Amino acid sequence: MKTTTRALTLIEALILGGLFLFLAILVVPQVRGARIATNESQAAQTLKALEKAAMETGWKKEGGKKLDLARVLEILKRTRPDMELLPPPGDGGPPLFRFHGYLFSLWAEPGAPMAAYAWPTKLGSSGIAVFYLAPSGKIYFCRNLRERYSGIQVRPDPNAAVPMPEPGGRKPKIEADGSYLGQDYQRWLPLPEE
Repeated sequence: MKTTTRALTLIEALILGGLFLFLAILVVPQVRGARIATNESQAAQTLKALEKAAMETGWKKEGGKKLDLARVLEILKRTRPDMELLPPPGDGGPPLFRFHGYLFSLWAEPGAPMAAYAWPTKLGSSGIAVFYLAPSGKIYFCRNLRERYSGIQVRPDPNAAVPMPEPGGRKPKIEADGSYLGQDYQRWLPLPEE
């Protein structure tokens, strides 16, 4: 008895290709969304760890003692060994490091409170939200719709998330949900406590 192998017809191949394309359209955004959610969660946790590392060096939130950035980053690297320190930016900005698709910067002037930011290395691919560790120790985030912070070139300046004062120099307006308009004209919201 003779056996024959049957090849796919053009119609069958197109239908099969269409099914694979349809599945890819459904699955790829889910995978990307999960990766972004993980990266954003890691960014917020890293900011908290950054503050904790600063406290371990004897630094206080109220300022006073000069923050030893090298020591803080050394402590942080122990818990995040895959954290990558980057060379200082050419514009004299703060030290930068990269971790889980986010860039981090830390400002700490002698006698002044510390502020830190985390923003995506590639907006939309590695993350969307921007996170701010306020001098109070509270973390705020914005949806990054206006300034589009992304990568080393477009990063937040130290006052980006500082509340915008009301006209006439009055106190900044803080909404009932704790959100406010930052000096970068983006709405900053408090990150819910875990």
